[in-house]
Amino acid sequence: HLGGIRKVVLVLGANGSRIREAIENHPLSKQLTIEYVDLGAEYVGGFALSLLQAKTHLGDSPFLLCTADHIFDPSLVHAMRTLQMGDKCTATLLMESDIGKLDSLPITAVRVRLSEHAENRVSKVGRNIGGSVDGIEAGIYACKPAVFSAFEQQHAERSYFTVAQAMQSVATSKSLFAEGTRGKQWYAIETDDQRNAASRTAK
Repeated sequence: HLGGIRKVVLVLGANGSRIREAIENHPLSKQLTIEYVDLGAEYVGGFALSLLQAKTHLGDSPFLLCTADHIFDPSLVHAMRTLQMGDKCTATLLMESDIGKLDSLPITAVRVRLSEHAENRVSKVGRNIGGSVDGIEAGIYACKPAVFSAFEQQHAERSYFTVAQAMQSVATSKSLFAEGTRGKQWYAIETDDQRNAASRTAK
């Protein structure tokens, strides 16, 4: 909200009713337009596939794809929300290049390698990309609606796929770019160390 977000499309699965109740009881909900896509408590298709269900709620405008277990400095959200994406760009990921400052990366951390031939263009993105790594994907993608074609392609090829695999398809088409965090704070709350670090900062 502080980053300028006014509309949220929230995809829910397990514990969806509890999450929805908590959000609707939070004062911030009155300042947002929230649309829920509830896949039901029995949904087991995975995070990436679930995002396809939000497609019809997003229209033709660019949007931010955010993971729910990340916390961001509002200026990062604002920067990604107002990012100017050129004709050759389908999506832009937020990238942390100062990997040394990150606490205990989980096995799900997504690595990023930039192209040697085009500034800020991503050549590789995934959990295991081998070779050199330029940064870690930090949990936000600025996307054009065309990005859903990559998700649909992955879904046609396999029953389970990840966001990183879909975004690698975008990178292969030379239309995935990276935007740096530029020292601004963000947290992934995926490990105990990360949760404790975020809690210390919040205090």
